[in-house]
Amino acid sequence: AYVSLATLHHAQGRHDDAVATVDRLLVAVPTPAGWTAAARLWTAIGEPELAASARASIGERFKDEPGLRQR
Repeated sequence: AYVSLATLHHAQGRHDDAVATVDRLLVAVPTPAGWTAAARLWTAIGEPELAASARASIGERFKDEPGLRQR
Protein backbone atom coordinates (compact mmCIF):
# COMPACT_ATOMS: atom_id res chain seq x y z
CA ALA A 1 0.00 0.00 0.00
CA TYR A 2 2.84 2.43 0.80
CA VAL A 3 4.51 1.78 -2.54
CA SER A 4 1.27 2.43 -4.42
CA LEU A 5 0.49 5.54 -2.41
CA ALA A 6 3.98 7.02 -2.87
CA THR A 7 3.80 6.28 -6.58
CA LEU A 8 0.39 7.94 -6.81
CA HIS A 9 1.60 11.03 -4.94
CA HIS A 10 4.58 11.26 -7.28
CA ALA A 11 2.37 10.93 -10.36
CA GLN A 12 0.20 13.75 -9.03
CA GLY A 13 3.21 16.00 -8.52
CA ARG A 14 2.95 15.80 -4.73
CA HIS A 15 6.64 15.23 -4.08
CA ASP A 16 6.62 16.07 -0.37
CA ASP A 17 3.74 13.66 0.21
CA ALA A 18 5.57 10.95 -1.73
CA VAL A 19 8.69 11.40 0.42
CA ALA A 20 6.61 11.39 3.61
CA THR A 21 4.92 8.17 2.51
CA VAL A 22 8.29 6.49 1.98
CA ASP A 23 9.31 7.63 5.44
CA ARG A 24 6.13 6.07 6.86
CA LEU A 25 6.91 2.85 4.97
CA LEU A 26 10.20 2.57 6.86
CA VAL A 27 8.42 2.96 10.19
CA ALA A 28 5.71 0.43 9.29
CA VAL A 29 8.03 -2.10 7.62
CA PRO A 30 11.48 -1.78 9.24
CA THR A 31 12.86 -4.84 7.47
CA PRO A 32 15.36 -5.40 4.66
CA ALA A 33 12.42 -5.65 2.25
CA GLY A 34 11.01 -2.35 3.51
CA TRP A 35 14.34 -0.58 3.16
CA THR A 36 14.85 -2.03 -0.32
CA ALA A 37 11.38 -0.87 -1.36
CA ALA A 38 12.13 2.58 0.05
CA ALA A 39 15.38 2.78 -1.93
CA ARG A 40 13.54 1.88 -5.13
CA LEU A 41 10.82 4.41 -4.43
CA TRP A 42 13.28 7.19 -3.64
CA THR A 43 14.99 6.48 -6.95
CA ALA A 44 11.65 6.55 -8.77
CA ILE A 45 10.58 9.85 -7.22
CA GLY A 46 13.86 11.58 -7.92
CA GLU A 47 15.69 11.30 -4.61
CA PRO A 48 18.88 9.43 -5.57
CA GLU A 49 20.77 10.55 -2.48
CA LEU A 50 18.13 9.11 -0.16
CA ALA A 51 18.08 5.92 -2.23
CA ALA A 52 21.86 5.56 -2.03
CA SER A 53 21.80 6.18 1.71
CA ALA A 54 19.13 3.52 2.23
CA ARG A 55 21.02 0.98 0.14
CA ALA A 56 24.25 1.70 1.96
CA SER A 57 22.66 1.28 5.37
CA ILE A 58 20.82 -1.99 4.69
CA GLY A 59 23.91 -4.12 5.28
CA GLU A 60 24.74 -2.40 8.55
CA ARG A 61 21.17 -2.25 9.89
CA PHE A 62 20.47 -5.89 9.15
CA LYS A 63 23.91 -7.46 9.44
CA ASP A 64 22.54 -10.22 11.69
CA GLU A 65 19.67 -11.15 9.36
CA PRO A 66 20.04 -14.72 8.15
CA GLY A 67 20.25 -14.92 4.39
CA LEU A 68 20.99 -11.22 3.86
CA ARG A 69 23.47 -11.06 1.05
CA GLN A 70 26.44 -8.84 1.85
CA ARG A 71 27.81 -6.72 -0.98
